[in-house]
Amino acid sequence: MRALGLVVLFLIACAGVLLVYVRQHGFSARAKPSAVETFLARKVRSLLRDDGLFLNDGIARLFSDTPRRPTFISRYVFPDGELHPLAALVRSLERAGLEPRAVSSTREHYARTLRAWYRNLQNHCVAAEAEIGPGRLRVWQLYIVASAVGFDDAEISNYQVLAERSV
Repeated sequence: MRALGLVVLFLIACAGVLLVYVRQHGFSARAKPSAVETFLARKVRSLLRDDGLFLNDGIARLFSDTPRRPTFISRYVFPDGELHPLAALVRSLERAGLEPRAVSSTREHYARTLRAWYRNLQNHCVAAEAEIGPGRLRVWQLYIVASAVGFDDAEISNYQVLAERSV
């Protein structure tokens, strides 16, 4: 999201870029989920007109707390990145005056998507290794396979949250 001056929006869609946005505003990805989501929800609300909609698509933790130590993903795949609980996002939207209207999960579909990405990566393994090196290739192979298992086991989910600015 960029500065939009006096423009008031009817719809804001956000797919997988929350981490980038909040880091640009001084938050580390390991910041408390409540602080990050509250900042984001207030910013989104300020950009929406009354009855405006916010659609957020992302990946979140479902049943576990944010890890206390760096994980494989935060060390090797997405530096300083961490998944926050879905409940924290929904709670923050409500506190900012955005009414959650629908929450849906595409967890099973995302696991299948990851497996298709893995097959594609394997089919182009030689070119990928030439581009990024053998170590980074192994990191991404492990990340994709482990993530697919995480989606299968319902540890993480791909979700969409639709919220409306309350009048």
